Amino acid sequence: MYQYYLAQIGENQQKLIRGIPDDLLSFSTYEPEKEDWDQKFGTFWADKILVSDFDAFKEITEKEAIRFIKVH
Repeated sequence: MYQYYLAQIGENQQKLIRGIPDDLLSFSTYEPEKEDWDQKFGTFWADKILVSDFDAFKEITEKEAIRFIKVH
């Protein structure tokens, strides 16, 4: 099951990320201009969220992720 994360990446900018915590290669980011998930930086975000000291993110529900996608 995917976990969803909303990361603050700059002033008033957020990035939606999803992944399976036990599978770092499953991580991907939502790209609004493509209206699709992109794995290009997935492992970067997996490491940033699960391993590093980065704390500018929060875990959100699937419902909240869908709402974010609809707005963006």
